Amino acid sequence: MTDEHTVTYFEKYYSQGFFGNRKHKKDLKKILNTSAALCKGKRPHILDIGFGKIDELLEINNVFPYATIVGTDIYGKKMARLSRALKEQNNITVFNGDINEPDFEADYFDFIFAFNVLYFADNLHETLKKIFTFLKKGGWFVFTLDIYGQHSSPNQKKYNKNNIKYNIYNKESLLKSLQSINFKKTEVFYTEKKQYLTVRCLKK
Repeated sequence: MTDEHTVTYFEKYYSQGFFGNRKHKKDLKKILNTSAALCKGKRPHILDIGFGKIDELLEINNVFPYATIVGTDIYGKKMARLSRALKEQNNITVFNGDINEPDFEADYFDFIFAFNVLYFADNLHETLKKIFTFLKKGGWFVFTLDIYGQHSSPNQKKYNKNNIKYNIYNKESLLKSLQSINFKKTEVFYTEKKQYLTVRCLKK
């Protein structure tokens, strides 16, 4: 469970999401458009874990206009305000949810997105296993992370200063974990602007 200090911090400051920096919007559009090509005319159920700002949900809605979209983040009081801001989008629902305690119906979602949020998983392998169960067969899990190889993490410096737990992962061990959970057709690429590691994998 995410500690109270971290929840309080993100109640004051938005969680990272994909719009931690507006210039990444082009990257997000590309990820979503290539994912939408896998939809094959369905009206998908989509979960966005750690959406950060509603801009991210609205961008998903632009690309998947017939989808039912669920967004979760660890906000408390702020979530009510964000929900009101989306009141005209009757296909988008937002509510409080913890990356360390996800709780959804099994075999429900066609897509699960997690953009720049897995850093906060206490046990990444267990979180990935739960995400696998929430996907339908034929569903896709798509996520981004910055894999810090040749550069340091400005986010980690900021979070360390504020006593926020923030994990950095190794690409090879991350992909090995996905394979052991039985994700298939794992595609790996890097976004153009920020060079985020992007992974798209299938539940068969």
